Amino acid sequence: LNNPLVSILYHNQAIDLNLILETLTNKNSYDILIVLDGLNNIYDQKNIQKKFKNLQIIPNKKIGISKCRNLSIDFAINNKKDLLIFLDSDAVPSNQFFLDHLDNHNFFPEFPIQGGPIIPTFLQNHLKKKNYFSKIDGMMSWFVMMRENKPSLIKKPLHIPTLNMSLRIDILKKYDIRFNEKLKTGEDIDFCEKFRSKNFKIFKNIKPTVDHSDRQGFKEVLKHQISWGRHQYYTVFKKRFNKFGVVFKVGFLILFPFFLFLYSFLTSLIVIVPWIKKKISYLLDFPLIYLLSLIKALYCYLEFIDEIKKK
Repeated sequence: LNNPLVSILYHNQAIDLNLILETLTNKNSYDILIVLDGLNNIYDQKNIQKKFKNLQIIPNKKIGISKCRNLSIDFAINNKKDLLIFLDSDAVPSNQFFLDHLDNHNFFPEFPIQGGPIIPTFLQNHLKKKNYFSKIDGMMSWFVMMRENKPSLIKKPLHIPTLNMSLRIDILKKYDIRFNEKLKTGEDIDFCEKFRSKNFKIFKNIKPTVDHSDRQGFKEVLKHQISWGRHQYYTVFKKRFNKFGVVFKVGFLILFPFFLFLYSFLTSLIVIVPWIKKKISYLLDFPLIYLLSLIKALYCYLEFIDEIKKK
C-alpha cells in the first residue's frame, strides 16, 4: 500500500485546523479530504485551501457521521486510493501519521481494519483546558484505545472507534461495506461487526496516536451518554430481537428493568478495569462512571419503550 487518503470529519473548531493539517503534511504530500458535517464551508476556507495544495473539501448539508464517512469511502474508491484513514477536527495526529498507518497495513496485511491509540484530554500535558468531567468522558470513551506496548486483537463485545481507524479500500469495495446512515451514534460498533461477519478480525496497533479534545462539562458528558444509550438499543439489542424473535423481545421488556443495576455495573467494570490496571487510583472514578452507565442503560430501555409505542 502506498496511496493513502486521510479523511477529516469536520464538525467544530475545537482545535485549530491549521495545526492538524500542518502535522499531517509534515514531510509528505499525501492527499487529505475534509468532509463537512452539516456545513457549507469552514472558517478561512480560501486561505486554507491555498496553503495546503493536496487538500479537498466536500460540503455536506446533511448532518450525520455515517453519511460523512460513506462520502469518504466513495471518494477514496473513485480516486483509486488503497488506504483510507479517518480523523476528526477535534483530534491532533502524531507525527508520521500517514506513514505509521501505511506501515501497519503493510506489516499486518491480514487485518484490513486497524486502529491506533487515542490519548484523552486529561493525559495530554500540552492542553490547558481540562477538568474532572473531561477526564470521565475520556475514560468512558477511550478505554479500548489506551496506549499499549504491543498490538492486540479487539474481541467482542468491544470495538474500535472510527477516529484513528484505517481501512483497506480493496476490502471495502469487494464486500461493499458501508456505515449505517440510520445510526446517529454507535455507527462504529455496527461497522466493526460488518467486518467480523466477513471473518475479519479487529486489530489495534501501538501507533500512530491522536490527541483528542474531550467534552468539558457535565451536561455535555451526560448528553453523550444518553445518546449512546439510545443507540445502544439498536446496535446491541434490536439485532437480537430480529435473530431470536418475540420471546427475546418480551423477555427484554419484562426482565431488563430488574437487571438494570447489574448490567450497568458490569459495563462500568469493562470501562474501569483497563484504567486501574494502569493506576489503582482510577478506582476513585468508578462511582461517577457507574452512575453514567446506569443512565445510559436506562435510556437504552426507554428507546425500546418508545419504539413499541410508535408501533
